[in-house]
Amino acid sequence: MCKVPFDIHVDCSFPDAGYKPKPRAKMERTEEEKTFRRRAKYFLATQLVAVLLFLSLMGGADSSELDDEDGVDYED
Repeated sequence: MCKVPFDIHVDCSFPDAGYKPKPRAKMERTEEEKTFRRRAKYFLATQLVAVLLFLSLMGGADSSELDDEDGVDYED
């Protein structure tokens, strides 16, 4: 029950807007967890670079860019 000045039942399922949860103490990370997180960040960065490189190489040459626009025929 919520604290109210009167002796009535008040629904406290929606606390007031000024309510802030208690901050939890940070848990100490082991060296293994730190190494895992560091490797995960490098892995994700590498995957992002690979996708961007793939898209830039595969999306760079359209067939419209390879068409002969100036009318010169190179075949004999």
